[in-house]
Amino acid sequence: MRALVVATAVAFAALLAACGPSAAGQNLPSYPKESTLKGVGQRCGGAFCACRPLIGGDQEEQAPPAAGKKRFEIRIPVTVHPVWVNVPGAGTLYKGADRGEETCAYVDLAPGEHEITYVIKERNKTEGFAALLRLFEYGRKTKAWYEAFAVDCGVADAACNKPGIQDWGKEVAAKQGNLDNCSSTRFKDVKWSSNEWEGGKLQELAVTVRLKVYKFEPSRAPKSQCQGKAKDREGQPGAPAEEAPAEAAP
Repeated sequence: MRALVVATAVAFAALLAACGPSAAGQNLPSYPKESTLKGVGQRCGGAFCACRPLIGGDQEEQAPPAAGKKRFEIRIPVTVHPVWVNVPGAGTLYKGADRGEETCAYVDLAPGEHEITYVIKERNKTEGFAALLRLFEYGRKTKAWYEAFAVDCGVADAACNKPGIQDWGKEVAAKQGNLDNCSSTRFKDVKWSSNEWEGGKLQELAVTVRLKVYKFEPSRAPKSQCQGKAKDREGQPGAPAEEAPAEAAP
């Protein structure tokens, strides 16, 4: 039987330097096997919310968030492995191994900083998994959705491993805290930790990110040319286009 080894998260800068031996073991964030996050909006009503189509119609929120709040979509792509997404103050979205379909939730957040934690564990020992997560922000003015953060590891062979999550960490750092410059959300303080099998295949993975939600409402289409100090950012000190780059820390 292969021995279990552990990959620990380190600062992204240290990732490029020589690393010492792996730790003997660590405990990742743990949550109950139940969903406590109550979704909002017309897509929610039962244990899970219906996922909006990524393209095409049905993009508008019929019951938009109250004044002073922004709506976010938590999207867990198809996987047979158990996944948790924790949003402090709102609850935890849990998708068990018995649910092999795309899983979504919608939550309203106030401007400010919000730490979100994603955890995935393999369904069966040494089976491995692809780690995938999408977070989107809803634009009240544009009635469109802006990508705010994403986890991507092991998509090609359904087996996220240590080199793969390290490469993802580098890619995240290169994004400088921004996946869509037209949105009003940036991410920072990205950290990950994992337990892995000998050979590098991950047994479990936790990713934590801090979303910084700004007060202004996006007014341009997602992924359009929102460079520099766009019109909807004027008078917004420290707006997303002007913030210092975010550092990823695996």
